[in-house]
Amino acid sequence: MSAVARLKRERPRSLYLRVSAVALAGLAVAAWASGTFEVGDLFTERRAENLRRFLTVDAVPREVRDAEPGGGLAAFWGWLAPRLSGRNLEAAGSTLALAVVAATRAAGRGRARAPRTAPPAGGGRAGAVGGRAARRGGGR
Repeated sequence: MSAVARLKRERPRSLYLRVSAVALAGLAVAAWASGTFEVGDLFTERRAENLRRFLTVDAVPREVRDAEPGGGLAAFWGWLAPRLSGRNLEAAGSTLALAVVAATRAAGRGRARAPRTAPPAGGGRAGAVGGRAARRGGGR
């Protein structure tokens, strides 16, 4: 048996993940079996028209939609400028900064936990950190 096959067979398995996957699959099967889904109905002309209307009418602000032909960009800026004034732009920047910090922290925490939960990369050879920890008989 190859080392990869042995590692695959011996890897830890999550009961929670398996139960969640079975429940999700069961919900999907129940939704499809209920008869309310029609695969052929997803790509009809009516659906395409609804999508076109949403993208060109419903999702476009009234001020931009009612603008004179050729004045779309000016109308869009006229609609957007008041929304960027005052503290709105500052709030959007703060929200973006918080999102970046949260994503960075999550990535850092995932990276910090990876050596303890993932098997060593490189065909079974432990890396510098994992090798020292394995020789010492423990993790961080």
